[in-house]
This record gives sequence, C-alpha cells and structure tokens, in this order.
Amino acid sequence: MFVKVRDRLVNTLSFGHGGLPLIAHGGFAGSSELWLHPFETLSRTRQVATYDHRGSGENPADPADISQEELIADLFAVMDALGFDCAIVAGESMGAGIVLRAALEHPERFLGLVLVDGSPIWERSRSAGFATALRTDFHGALQGFIQRCFPEPGVDHIKRWALDILTRSTPETAAALVEAMWGLDLVERLPSIQLPTLVIHGREDGVVPLAAGELMAARLPNARLVVIDGCGHVPTMTFPQRVVEEVEAFLATIAVPT
Repeated sequence: MFVKVRDRLVNTLSFGHGGLPLIAHGGFAGSSELWLHPFETLSRTRQVATYDHRGSGENPADPADISQEELIADLFAVMDALGFDCAIVAGESMGAGIVLRAALEHPERFLGLVLVDGSPIWERSRSAGFATALRTDFHGALQGFIQRCFPEPGVDHIKRWALDILTRSTPETAAALVEAMWGLDLVERLPSIQLPTLVIHGREDGVVPLAAGELMAARLPNARLVVIDGCGHVPTMTFPQRVVEEVEAFLATIAVPT
C-alpha cells in the first residue's frame, strides 16, 4: 500500500498481526524487498512492516532531498502512519546506521534493535570511488557491488533479483544515498543505547567487514552478536530462515510493554 508520509507517497508493506511489532529499513538503494523472505515467516506470529526508503524502490527522490536527517524523519513518520507508538526496529547495512541514530534521538519509540551487516562508522574514503562509479557507469558499478554482496555459491537468482531492485534508483540518487552516510561516527555514543539489540553479520561480507558488527556488539551494552558462516552482505535474502530463527529467539526475550 502507498502511505502518505510527510507529503510523500511511500510504498509500505504491513502484514501479520499480534506480538511485538517489527519494522525494517533497507540499505543503500535496497527497497522493502530485502526483508520479504524473512517477513513471510515472521508475519505468522506478529505484525511486521517495511517500506521503500526515499531513493529506493517505488519511492523516487530528488538527490538534494536525501540526508540522514530526512531518512530518520521518514522512519518515524512511517511508524506514526502505521500506528506504531514503539516497535522493534531493524536496519540492514546503511539502514543500521539510520536506525542507530534514530534510537539515539528518540529511544522511547524503540523496544529493541536488529542490526544486519551494518556499521556505526561510514567513512568517505571507503565509498567515494563507488559514488563516482555510480555516476559514470551505473550498471557496471551495481554489478560490481552485487558481486561483493553475494559471495555465496548458487545465488545467481538472488543476484538477478538484487540488480532489479537496485536499478529502480538512478545514478544521482544512488550516489546521494552513499554520500548521505559520510561522516557518520556513533562509536562513542553506542554505550548510551540501552535497548536490547541483536547484531547479525555475515562472515564473508565483502561490503561491511565483520569487524564493524563486532564493534557494535562490543559497544552496545545489551547486544548479542550472531555471525553466519558462509554468508555475505545480505543474509535477509540468502539466509532468510537463519535470520528468522535468530530474530524469533531475540524477540522471545523482550517483554511486552504494559
């Protein structure tokens, strides 16, 4: 369904009912589809929701309107539109950084965090070349990115799907999403986030090194790290059942608010 969010029509998926609500944010130009496979199972026991953040999927955006602040405001606006006063909030890759910043700004809106192959630091030096490549050779840059995302064998069908998702963005918009994260450094602020947190990271991630997930888990006071062997950057697509198992076990530890 398309939900009116801050004067934008945002493609939003919400299904299931009961339990603690869970809402998820994608990464880079990855749309709500990144979460479809695990949510198919998780929705049997609870309400789950995800959406195309600006610049991804069916949420086109002017590059000038893409920033960390706008992405955070959109997250809270989608939660408001769905009637989520508070929820478990998940973020994948870039989305993990957005979710962490949002939790620092309004911790009362969160029941817990699920951080998938994310990082608390996004340095310009690590992705400036990628941003330039997106503008000069969009298709080639995405092909190379997908190869780094999915080192798992036998996942050509997932790579095709991922390319279809990412090419719904544009060169300028995709580059703006990369550049919007430059300068993020939450390492010293992580200990102030007291929320129960599940950190999931693929051991073979070629985009965000496992060390980033280990750092988050070490600095967040109530975090547990799960490392998936043989997994790349997007376990929600290549290891959805393992993600479901870990998320369900995590949610079972969180008390329903009264």
